[in-house]
Amino acid sequence: MSLADGHGVIIPEMIAGSEGGVESDKRTSHEIDWTPRLLAQKTFTGLTTLGAKEVIVGIVSVIGSTLLARLLSPAAFGLFAILTFAVGFLSAFGNVGIGASLIAMPTVPTLKEYRAVFTIEQLMGLGVVVVMWILSPVLASAYHLADGSVWMFRAVSGSMWLSSFRTVSAIQLERKLEIRDIARVEMVGVVAYYGSAVALAWSGFGAWSFVWAILIRTTLTSVLSFAISPWLLGWGGLNRAFWSRHIRFGAMYQASSVVSLFKDSFTPIIVGIILGTQAVGYVKWASTLAVYSLIVLMGLNRIYFPALSRLKAFPAELRVFIEKVVWGTNSVVAPIAVWLVLFVRPVTEIIYGTKWKPAIPLFYLFWGANILVPTATPIFSLFNAMGQTRRTLMFAIIWAVGEWGLGLPLILLYGPIGIAIANLVVQGSNLILIRMGGNLVQSQLLLKAWPPWGLSLIVGLLIEPMVLWHPIQSLLQLFFYGCGWLLLYAGLWFGLYRKDLAWVARAVRRIG
Repeated sequence: MSLADGHGVIIPEMIAGSEGGVESDKRTSHEIDWTPRLLAQKTFTGLTTLGAKEVIVGIVSVIGSTLLARLLSPAAFGLFAILTFAVGFLSAFGNVGIGASLIAMPTVPTLKEYRAVFTIEQLMGLGVVVVMWILSPVLASAYHLADGSVWMFRAVSGSMWLSSFRTVSAIQLERKLEIRDIARVEMVGVVAYYGSAVALAWSGFGAWSFVWAILIRTTLTSVLSFAISPWLLGWGGLNRAFWSRHIRFGAMYQASSVVSLFKDSFTPIIVGIILGTQAVGYVKWASTLAVYSLIVLMGLNRIYFPALSRLKAFPAELRVFIEKVVWGTNSVVAPIAVWLVLFVRPVTEIIYGTKWKPAIPLFYLFWGANILVPTATPIFSLFNAMGQTRRTLMFAIIWAVGEWGLGLPLILLYGPIGIAIANLVVQGSNLILIRMGGNLVQSQLLLKAWPPWGLSLIVGLLIEPMVLWHPIQSLLQLFFYGCGWLLLYAGLWFGLYRKDLAWVARAVRRIG
């Protein structure tokens, strides 16, 4: 059964049809006839592939960020956070979510539609370059930066234009759930980024290490994406029919991203201007370390939206998929998060260096995101896939208003730790999001999420007395305690979830 048949499909009106709204055009490829079995196979293969990729990427990211933290100062980290935010803020207003609309539509987009997206991305990228070229001196002055930072802003803005060359290829791969190819591209990008950044930082390039690294990564991933999924490159396709067909879904989808970016802008704007780049560096480091356990899952967002967009035609399979994702993601996040919160002080002193110790109190507050985000993230994608973009926008607005409304007075009272307090309070709204998602698929999703956390706390209670008796004072000791923790958790986890593992094994055999 094809999704185009309309059996239980819930999609916005403007992307429901394949003809009429847009000029008839030759389709770029054949539509896959999705069935529950094929969806399960594709989705499971994608999740296992991305999971393996994220483990490798996570290791590379941890090693790379650790080396950069030792080589560079907190102020350099803060400057890079400000640079990337400035470009990201401008780029968020560009494609109004048209790419997501093409991923969600049940029929294959036409060549004209792909060219329209490419044209929008190209114009947006050039616009970002022009605006950043003009505003760079103003931004450098506002943050009291050296004159050379002007060219940093201008150079980073070029990455926006370069990334437009991978957009259409990425859309094609995501629509087909070709996750292996997506994983290859992202792995090349991460290795190129951290490899070049560390090499440049070692050579004394300072904050410029980040700038050149992001340009190298963007160029390589754009070239590789096009090589894997080529298409007939060209401009055009922009007309009234195209906008009317895609703008409603796309605008609402992108609005959530814009509002989320506004929420995240608090640190680079308010903290940066009021407290300086070093404070931004501490906040950036603490918030990143606190959610290391979530980094492994971020790449899975690449499969949630396209998979859920197809699975919405099959309610029973959709519920099982969401439940398995919630259980699986919490099973990965919980042990890493609990280990980090117990061992953050020796991790900081031994791996990152004592210069980061002032940020440890921030870490504890940012760590709270680990509890609800693994469950809330796939639900957020579920709402978008079901066409309920107004609901996701509502939550994005709540988070942004909460972050700014609480963050501003709190940093004026308490300094950098104020933004961490505000972030912790805002995270509580995820409870409402999770409840609404559970009602949508008729499942008690929190009940699927808590067992891995209970298991991780049990492991923590068993390991902590050993640490108190023999404190960690070297990298080798930290390594052995970490291995012991993971082995104990894995043993208990495998013992408790034999039936789930048997289900996975059967799925692997069916795919094979």
